[in-house]
Amino acid sequence: MAVIALLLYGAYLALTFGVRVAMQVRRTGSTGVHGIRRDAGPLERVAGALFVFSLLAGFGAPLLTLLGVLDPVPALDGTMGHTVGFVLTASGILLTFGAQVAMGDAWRIGVDPEERTDLVTEGPFQLVRNPIYSAQVPTVLGLLLMVPTPLPLPVSPAS
Repeated sequence: MAVIALLLYGAYLALTFGVRVAMQVRRTGSTGVHGIRRDAGPLERVAGALFVFSLLAGFGAPLLTLLGVLDPVPALDGTMGHTVGFVLTASGILLTFGAQVAMGDAWRIGVDPEERTDLVTEGPFQLVRNPIYSAQVPTVLGLLLMVPTPLPLPVSPAS
């Protein structure tokens, strides 16, 4: 199951970062990725570091399980959990990408204080203020169920 989790996580990153950035460049001429500002305060820097750490940690549990460094938690490791995890992960990936697409030209990563975009209120944004983050919840929970090791448990709230 760790191999499938790695493949899904790779697909998640490729779709929600690679494909979405390519779409943004084509639509607006900008990547939409602003990163951490040079004059950012400590809180913004910590948040940015946690974001990068959580992205990298997503590979940690499956990779360390494949290498035999981590063992799954027996109470959570089974066919039912793996199946539910797969469905949650796949659904979360599609929902995350769908919410990103629904943002249209307003999509971006990071904050540029000079940039002003329209407030998106259509599609999933009618139901939830930030459906991208909301859709990441089933993605992370699904990955936890697919490869239930202690490693991602403290990281998952940062995601």
